[in-house]
Amino acid sequence: MAFSVCIISNVINSTLLQVIDSYRRVSDDILVGFNGLLAADVADFALQYPDVKPHLLTWKGYGPTKNELATKAKYDWILSVDSDEIASPELQQSLAAVQFKEINTVYCLLLVHRIGTERVRYGTFGESKELKKRLYNRKAVSWDTEKVHEALTFPKQVTFETLKGILYHHTAENTADIRAKNRKYALLSAENMLEKGKKYTSSKPYLSGLNAFMKQYIFKKGFLDGRIGFLLARESALYAWWKYRFLQQLRQKRSS
Repeated sequence: MAFSVCIISNVINSTLLQVIDSYRRVSDDILVGFNGLLAADVADFALQYPDVKPHLLTWKGYGPTKNELATKAKYDWILSVDSDEIASPELQQSLAAVQFKEINTVYCLLLVHRIGTERVRYGTFGESKELKKRLYNRKAVSWDTEKVHEALTFPKQVTFETLKGILYHHTAENTADIRAKNRKYALLSAENMLEKGKKYTSSKPYLSGLNAFMKQYIFKKGFLDGRIGFLLARESALYAWWKYRFLQQLRQKRSS
């Protein structure tokens, strides 16, 4: 049986092209759901890469947008990957050889992070067997409606299988890129918390930031990665701080 590859992206760059290329050997149905781009840019992309099916989507949050793209796929089995997640040769072989079972089976992939050319071994981005549930049947499984940190929702009876190989996550070129991404995600998280009625206290940004740093640098052994481990812990703390400061600003805006 065959499967479709669904990718959500708001950019057209060399990393996205590497991602697409890593799945060409395993699927004849590769979809890219673009958001935030001009229709002309998406049309030009379609002319340059006729074997890829681009769709210009209205952004509804990660989960809902991924679900919408999945409805446009040719096959019921969906491999959902981000625009910076490249399949290793071994993973490509595993995907090509997978024998799909019942529709309530979900396949997991081992995610490994890279910052530029550095392989991160510890901390939140470490390689402590981070398995991502990414290959599923859309008739039984779908993404939740969270705006950020989305996850798959499963039927009551579900089985998981892990495929051999690595899903390389090209996290960022450097920590400046991570900071830019974190600021975006922090705002999305704050909007999500506001909708859920999350409370804010003046000390929360600082306590949350300190806790994030300690968790990343000490408890998850980020210090063993040296300089990059410290920098990642710092960015993690800043993300946590931003999240609650944005929440404060949104609550003030709503009440004004």
